[in-house]
Amino acid sequence: MKITAKEARETKIYFIKKEGKSIPRIIRGRQIGYEFNITKLSIEEDDLYSFVMESAEQGTNPDGAGNKLFIREVEKDVSDNDDDFDFETKFEVRRWNRSGSSLIFVFDTEEEAEDCLFEIIYKYDFLDDDQRNTTFFYTIEEAEENLIRCYCDIFSIDKEVAISIIHHEGVINQLTEARRQKQIEISIANNKRIETLALEYAKIISKIEGETYKQTAKRLSDAIGDKIESKVFHKALSFIRS
Repeated sequence: MKITAKEARETKIYFIKKEGKSIPRIIRGRQIGYEFNITKLSIEEDDLYSFVMESAEQGTNPDGAGNKLFIREVEKDVSDNDDDFDFETKFEVRRWNRSGSSLIFVFDTEEEAEDCLFEIIYKYDFLDDDQRNTTFFYTIEEAEENLIRCYCDIFSIDKEVAISIIHHEGVINQLTEARRQKQIEISIANNKRIETLALEYAKIISKIEGETYKQTAKRLSDAIGDKIESKVFHKALSFIRS
């Protein structure tokens, strides 16, 4: 696949996410390790660059752990003699190893170095990755067709049943997302209401330097006279004391 790192970041892809849990594998009454029991399949989306880079070989480096391949910006001395001070910026693709790091390629631009790093990881890490499902699709239609086939193969059901299950789960996910968005809207509106009320109560008394939180709270409570909502009261106190 010949594609630049920039193009990969701008390319949306879809993949099948498998959810489930590990269960004991029993053979002839004895447990022989564990196996992954798939209970749900769904379509997820990502950009191609991030999806490929998840397969990048990991290792240790001076900062802890991370990708073995990395890019280093360096200043190269290109002076003709000792009296000149002529430097140019280069970008090295390097690999961490036990003794530090080794140089692989040098480029004039960061974009070229990123393209090289992405291509190496795609060819030697991503295509050989047997620890995750690396199948992806460029269109949602292709992903949906694959999702149906996966349901049929994994759960031994026919196509109509698979489509029904997918539709049912899609409706549930839509309702769940709608409820989540509604809760966010309610929370934002409530926080705005609390802040608006608190600003009004904060005008009742002025700040006194050196006063403790408890002392300010007593002055405000005495000034208000009535009991008010706790969140509004403490928000007003924070406005007064700041």
